[in-house]
Amino acid sequence: MLKSILIDDEINSLESLEYELRRHCPEVTIIGTYKNPFEGAKAVREEKPDVLFIDIEMPGMSGFDVVRQIKDQDVDIVFVTAYDEYAIRAFRVSAVDYLLKPVDVDELKLAIQRVSAKRHPAERIKRLENLMQYFEGLSSPFQNIAIPSLKGFDLVDVRDILYCLGEGNYTTIVTVRGEKYITSRTLKETEELLNNSVFFRAHQSYLVNLHEVKQYIRGSGGELIMNDGSRIQVARARKEALLQILKKGY
Repeated sequence: MLKSILIDDEINSLESLEYELRRHCPEVTIIGTYKNPFEGAKAVREEKPDVLFIDIEMPGMSGFDVVRQIKDQDVDIVFVTAYDEYAIRAFRVSAVDYLLKPVDVDELKLAIQRVSAKRHPAERIKRLENLMQYFEGLSSPFQNIAIPSLKGFDLVDVRDILYCLGEGNYTTIVTVRGEKYITSRTLKETEELLNNSVFFRAHQSYLVNLHEVKQYIRGSGGELIMNDGSRIQVARARKEALLQILKKGY
């Protein structure tokens, strides 16, 4: 059984989540629901739940403020939020659990499954810090991207990514140190997560870190020589866009 606490200043959202958990997630025991985030944070420290469902935008004390107060506690966090798709990217990059309001039952069940597969506390704290930095404007673009692994998640510094190779529904992320991480995201999804001026879609199968490009060789589409010696073909349709970026600088 998973002991849980729910914190949300909106009573309708709080009651709705409580109802869905009781109806569809018998493995979850609700030991407290709180409209007041100060009281909720105190309850987490005293009751020591396994999982906390918490809203982000609350008067007086945000969900992030609560997390800072309890980050030394061994509790998994699931944010329940009404944020739009742009902000949801932050949750995906950081691999932090979230549910969109109104809560979908299937998504709720998946969140519980992920929580049941316990993660290392130190790793969870790093992912939460990455998320909070984004929302506070301290980290743009993201410093880290979380990549699921058999043991949990690998946190990779975005600046260390050399290139990404897309192969069907999977993407291999290669770092400047030669490390390779395979993720079950398509290259398009990976491109959206790394959406900033540093990364360029050079080819249908390649997304490259422009800071790691050593040389461009002219040709039909051309070819990029990376700092590690890797040679990456540039699609003819992408050549002009690439040359414009290289000429202007980045």
